[in-house]
Amino acid sequence: MLDQVERDLGPLTTLVNNAGVSVFSRGDLLEVTEASYDHCQNVNAKAVFFLCQAFARRLLSRERTSDLEYSLVNISSSNAVAASIVRGEYCVSKTAASMTSKLFAARLAEDGIGVFDVQPGLIETDMSRLGKNSYQKRIDEDGLTLIRRLGQPEDIGRIVRTLVTGGLPYTAGQAISADGGLLLPRF
Repeated sequence: MLDQVERDLGPLTTLVNNAGVSVFSRGDLLEVTEASYDHCQNVNAKAVFFLCQAFARRLLSRERTSDLEYSLVNISSSNAVAASIVRGEYCVSKTAASMTSKLFAARLAEDGIGVFDVQPGLIETDMSRLGKNSYQKRIDEDGLTLIRRLGQPEDIGRIVRTLVTGGLPYTAGQAISADGGLLLPRF
């Protein structure tokens, strides 16, 4: 896949792992099926790890110039840190994706490759479509998020652009919460 992309676009400097899947069905943690667990792990964790590995090997195998930013961004989830027992297998897979960012940051920092973990919260996408009205009601009525709206894909895009263009210098392995304040502890 990386060979094909480079044939089409030229040498890559950036990888953004943004693929993700949810659970087959929300429900009791004690009823999670192995098939749903494996589905989340394969896409949200295993694919992220091995694509990071392939991309890192590719970058390290060739000469790079100091005037370019080289980066790897994994899009995990606020569920990498916040437990949701009705979709536990998703949480486990996103926690693994988040750790993948830390591991690759530790391995690649000395080579000048920035690695980051963006943790979106409630973003208006196809994946959140079913719960959109419920989430919006909780935002409006209960202040579920400090920023009183669902996040938009463009919000995440701007964060990623900032990261891959060197907008956060002297950082390595940071997890960026893009959740509108959803997980900010408050009382």
